[in-house]
Amino acid sequence: MNHEILKKYDVSFKTTSHGKLVNAKNRVSSFLFLYRNLEDVSDFISHIDSIVIGEANPYEYSYGEPVLNIYATLTTDELILMGKDNLNPLFIPLTDFKELLLAWREYLTI
Repeated sequence: MNHEILKKYDVSFKTTSHGKLVNAKNRVSSFLFLYRNLEDVSDFISHIDSIVIGEANPYEYSYGEPVLNIYATLTTDELILMGKDNLNPLFIPLTDFKELLLAWREYLTI
């Protein structure tokens, strides 16, 4: 597990009586929390891999959760996280976000 990337984005995981969770402390953590199913995490990693090697158009992938007011768009280089108002977007390099997903997937499997 890449602890440096988790620290960089202030992401941590925990196990409760409700299962394994992402501590939703910030926008990055809240977005990761949307992917609680191992298959969904693996699918997202596959989407990123397809974009990186040029097999997929990144703009076909937009994600969002209106209740949490968090939305994301993939570009060829980054994941852009924002609220409904599109103010203060957070730009995360795809390589970093993939590392976060890999760490989350690893935590889900232990």
